[in-house]
Amino acid sequence: MSITIEIRPTLEQRLREKAKDRGVDIDDIIEQVLENWSENAQEESQETETSLLKKINHTGFSQSFWSEYHSLIRKRQEETIDETELNRLIEMSDMLEKANVQRLQNAIELAKLRQVPVQEVLRQLQIPTLGNE
Repeated sequence: MSITIEIRPTLEQRLREKAKDRGVDIDDIIEQVLENWSENAQEESQETETSLLKKINHTGFSQSFWSEYHSLIRKRQEETIDETELNRLIEMSDMLEKANVQRLQNAIELAKLRQVPVQEVLRQLQIPTLGNE
């Protein structure tokens, strides 16, 4: 495969000097630079994907948070919740909503990185969506 690129004369000169110092053709130097860049870009991509997956899978809420949340939900459903408890439930719901927004933003970034639709990432990670719960 052949690719033609335009580079600054100063960069061309440095590449030619490097090739001469190593006793190889300039094409070999350019190929080596591109291979190194490609490997580094792939490693960075894998690190980014790992970081995003950790963020998506880590809710940050403790077991006691979830116990309290479900208890307050039950009280609300049974209509035995008082005003203080209702305010706490609203506060907790807001916290969960913010966390889910961040989780979805991370899933969108992961979808961009993988070059797939976000719905596919959500399906792969078994994250329920509206109408698919």
